[in-house]
Order: sequence, then C-alpha cells, then structure tokens
Amino acid sequence: MKTGIQPRVNTARAFFEIANNFSNNLEVLREALSNSYDADASETKITFELIYGPGYIRANKIIIKIEDNGKGINSIPENGAECSGLESFFNLGDSNKGENQIGSKGHGTKIYYKSQKITLDSWSNGNHIHAETEDDH
Repeated sequence: MKTGIQPRVNTARAFFEIANNFSNNLEVLREALSNSYDADASETKITFELIYGPGYIRANKIIIKIEDNGKGINSIPENGAECSGLESFFNLGDSNKGENQIGSKGHGTKIYYKSQKITLDSWSNGNHIHAETEDDH
C-alpha cells in the first residue's frame, strides 16, 4: 500500500474551471467595479472598442478598458503579505484584501482568463507596473 501521497493541484484545470464558473461574460464588469471599490476609487471609467475582422459585419472582438483612480496594485508584498498585489491578481486563491472587502477569496479576477489577452497597468506610490499575458489564449 502506498503511503505518503502528496496531493497536487492541476493548476491549468483549476484556473479554467474557476473562470468558467462565471457563466455571464458581464461578470468581467462586475469584477472590475468590485476591484475599483476595494481600491478606494472615487471614479471608474469603462470604455469599449469594437474590432471588426475581415469579412465580419459584426464586431468579432471587444477590447474593454477599465480605469480608476484607486490606490493601485503594489509589486512587492506589503504589511506581512505573502505576495504582492500584482501576484495576487494573477494567482489563484491569493488575495491581500481584508476580510470585509469584496475580493478577499482571490478567485474573481480569474474571470479575465476567459479573455484572449490581459494587460494590466497600475500606478501605486508613484511606481508604474505593467503586466500582460504572454500569448493570446
């Protein structure tokens, strides 16, 4: 009999399952507004750009740009956190948010993984952070 089995997580499948648990694509907007709220933003701007591919009469791609004046995402762990805000944005289950904040479970931003590409620009304490997914997925 085998002993000492080490449980593992199929990370790609876990990300996929959580992203697909959000059945309505409008959840992206809900998540963005929740993040803006958690970042103490007093203003949030959401714009949509419709992209038409060759031969399409309807847009086949939508670019959603979300901007707010919140406190931004940090690139280094703060206040004893295990990871930075940037890492928790992309990681599954990590969150530096307090217990009373909307995004304390660290699952919500995974809805963005239903997108072809994710680009993140944030300014925190005068520092600019730029991150994006490597390939359109």
